[in-house]
Amino acid sequence: MKTKTARYALMTMTAGLAFSVVFAAACVNSTGDGVYSVRAESECALPIETKLDCDSEAARVAADLIEIVSGYNDTEESDSEWSASSIEYYAPAYIVEDEEYGVYFDFDGDNGYAVIKPDKTIYGLNTRGDLANLRESDVDLYYSYIDGFMFKAADGELLQFVMPEYDNSDYVSGNTGTVVYPGQSEAGDGKINPAYIDQYVIKRYPLDFYEKRNLNMSIGYNCVTQYETSYYVKCYADSNKKPSGWTVSEGNCVLHAMYNVMRSWDKAAYVSLDSTKTHDLRTNIKQDPYYMVFSNSTFLREKDPVDDKHTYYKWETNSDNYLQYMPKLYSEIRDFALKRNYTVDGYYFKYIPETMEYVANVTHDNDITVKRTTKPSDVFNSINKHRSCVMGINDSSTYGNHAVAVMGYYSYYKEVYVSKDYTNKVYHYFYLIDDGWRGDLQVFDPNTSANPSLEFFYLLSRC
Repeated sequence: MKTKTARYALMTMTAGLAFSVVFAAACVNSTGDGVYSVRAESECALPIETKLDCDSEAARVAADLIEIVSGYNDTEESDSEWSASSIEYYAPAYIVEDEEYGVYFDFDGDNGYAVIKPDKTIYGLNTRGDLANLRESDVDLYYSYIDGFMFKAADGELLQFVMPEYDNSDYVSGNTGTVVYPGQSEAGDGKINPAYIDQYVIKRYPLDFYEKRNLNMSIGYNCVTQYETSYYVKCYADSNKKPSGWTVSEGNCVLHAMYNVMRSWDKAAYVSLDSTKTHDLRTNIKQDPYYMVFSNSTFLREKDPVDDKHTYYKWETNSDNYLQYMPKLYSEIRDFALKRNYTVDGYYFKYIPETMEYVANVTHDNDITVKRTTKPSDVFNSINKHRSCVMGINDSSTYGNHAVAVMGYYSYYKEVYVSKDYTNKVYHYFYLIDDGWRGDLQVFDPNTSANPSLEFFYLLSRC
């Protein structure tokens, strides 16, 4: 039986979280056969003058590599062992949170990469994959254990570079896509009950020891489902066109997520949106552009029915119970979305900033900016200020393509002794979300081998 020495810390933050950008590179280039060329120090534009001797660090790691790999394989429960045997590239990397340098190492072939500090702390270890674009680009390398590898743009902002699709998160052994972990209602990367987050993490990402610190939500928030804000519902029938009693909402997840986030901002007094107001749509819905299309609709055959009860469908107006008390803020969001070709099948993520800004600034006379990001640190900073965010998800094993409101996050830290005083540090983050489906807050896990792509939209400023 394998033994492990580990130390964990957990921080929980709560409040009111697909695409990355270009590449990062470095100051050292491999010429093959273990020979490296180093750019002059004046050519490196990293934050502080580095006194790190990359050549010496590389020599030390190369000498220790067999024992590092062996120690890792002895301490980790993984389906396949790490097979690195040499270093094919290295470069200085500025570690943002630590405000000091480490060295980025790319190991031979497809055998992974890591950032290692002179004190033998290992960050971002992946035991497979090859970031060839790092070697081919010409910008200085930054590393964050929250945001990953980054480079500095002309305006000074640190941007993430594109990770290869095969670069899945570490510590995902046992993730077959069929295992239901504690707190989950079904297998996947979502639908995790927040009350069971510790049990979920312990089982899916085994811990030997951890500490926990909580910061509760600072504002009240009540969950509202997409069904409640849908103007129309999709009604299913069986192969004989007999109604099955099964109905679903519009594909309004993006609109609904914006509504949830904006009403939380309003409740926290970051903006003024009159988000508690409702209006009666029972008569006014006849002015909606889709009303004439759906009011006399007939059953159509579903393209790929999941079973006999879902063979046919048609659209109908939602129940008067919901139309009578439709949130005014949601309708304002929907009215603008119609100008950007919103359909009952969905809305593009790219329109989120201008939609939220128009409703906040033009309709309600605020002055805000909504920014898109792929960096978790931007989300965490926003949540720390009790500002919720919209998260756009692609390729989730639970949600597929979906949009949700992020109300908080959990952060787990793992420290594992490997060998010869080398310590592997790993961070896992989990998002507390209103997914618009269940009517309560759930946890989303972005660390699984499903490797979903995420983008976020947050409140940048308010004047």
